[in-house]
This record gives sequence, C-alpha cells and structure tokens, in this order.
Amino acid sequence: MSRSKLSFKAKSYVNLAGTDTEMTTIKDQVTLNFSKNESDDSAKGDEWDMVRGTTKVVSVDFQLLVKADDPIKTALLDSLLNNTPLEMHFLDGSLGTAGSEGIHADFEVMQMNRTEARKEVLVYDCNVKITRGETEGVPEWFIDATV
Repeated sequence: MSRSKLSFKAKSYVNLAGTDTEMTTIKDQVTLNFSKNESDDSAKGDEWDMVRGTTKVVSVDFQLLVKADDPIKTALLDSLLNNTPLEMHFLDGSLGTAGSEGIHADFEVMQMNRTEARKEVLVYDCNVKITRGETEGVPEWFIDATV
C-alpha cells in the first residue's frame, strides 16, 4: 500500500528570468481550484436538467508573506498591474523529483489583497488564473519524469 503525500512537501514555482524559482514566501496554504463551466443540454420534456461540461477553469489561491525586495512579490505585482503572464508550477513535491505532479501553466494574477492584522505579519492574499502566455504546451497536468 502506498503512503499518503504530505502537504508540507508540496512546492510552488514561478519562472523568473528563465529560472524556475521556488516561492518560499508562501505563508501556509495553497488551494488549487479545478472546475468546469457547463452548458444546459436539457430538452423539452426532460424530467431532469441535463448539463454538459464545457471549458475547464483552474485558479490557485495562496498567501504571500510581505518581504522587502522580494522578486516574487515584484513579479506578482507586475502580473496584476500590467497583465503579464507568469509560468508557474504548483506541485505535490519538488521540481526535479521523479513523480512530483501538479498543474503547470501560464498564470495571470487576478487579485492581490494585502492584509494588515495587528498581531500578524503583512501578507498578500493572491489569486492566479490560467492565461495565454509565451509557454507552448501549457496548461498541462505535469508529472516530473526526472530519473
């Protein structure tokens, strides 16, 4: 029987200047949201509403610690303010480790809300969604084949 994957071993990466950089300033939790849009496929006389899945939707939510001169924060803010796509991986293990898997795509930052709780450090609540970017062949469900 295989063992469960531990979430603290999951890693998130953003490509900065051609280098996949681990997002070590993510505070605690990353939430990957997978869904589909749907179309009504019902016909007159159907007793049940019938739907068909159409386009897929992926968004990712996470909290980013506010650190001075953080290139990751700068890239995320640039994506938000200038509609710049960012190539990102959200994996259940390290990039370069055989079997690590997760979503790999070009993302755009859609939301970046700064929270200033009195007894906490400053954080940005971030939401990214898949967009068109420079990377060919993504979005994809990535499984690291490193040996």
